[in-house]
Amino acid sequence: MKITKKQIRQLIKEELRSLLEQSEANIVIKNFEDIENNEQGVTPVMYGDQLIEVWEDSLTAFFDRDEIGWNEMFSDEEMAKIIKKFDDDLELFFKVENWNQFGEMMLPALDPEFKGIPSGYLAFSEDAITNLLTTYTPGETIQIEGLDKVKNLEKHRVKLNISIGSNLGAFKVGDGYIVNLEEHEMMHSTDRYLDINLRRIIEDINLGKLKIRIEHDVADGILYTLVKY
Repeated sequence: MKITKKQIRQLIKEELRSLLEQSEANIVIKNFEDIENNEQGVTPVMYGDQLIEVWEDSLTAFFDRDEIGWNEMFSDEEMAKIIKKFDDDLELFFKVENWNQFGEMMLPALDPEFKGIPSGYLAFSEDAITNLLTTYTPGETIQIEGLDKVKNLEKHRVKLNISIGSNLGAFKVGDGYIVNLEEHEMMHSTDRYLDINLRRIIEDINLGKLKIRIEHDVADGILYTLVKY
């Protein structure tokens, strides 16, 4: 099959992007990548009980009243000032030195429905959601609740919250992330447990070798789904 010049350029672009992402010292948020590819994406913050959806990589899209429904207390003039300050750049707004001031302090004061960074459960796929409650603030390291109580980071047991199937997405037993999978037959269901190398998962997330996709799942709330390159 002949490869066109357009396809070659796209492959080169993807490879360069991967190299740049892997050289960064913090996580790559999958949602921003979706936006850059001109697909509908979400930012890793909540308004009310929903993640904010945007259609392009801009603060204008982020503050779209028709899409988001921002409170009228948050005036158009205030929105315009924030958009101008960050050159209408969504990723610039989410840099940690900017986010702490505006996202965590100013926006909730301007609109009480703005909830900021949500916590969610770490997942390998929609069928492999763990009981690890996780939070990520852009520019900082990922936080997992109760990490100080984990006795063995290289082989930590987690229970999957679904009783049918064991689809691990792009992951598999023995890949360095998942050490073991056990299934225990119950009277009316099957309990599934994973032994995972939590240390490597955290390190690779923070190094940008693993990405996360922050997404809203109706049954399980917010998910932090791991994505392999």
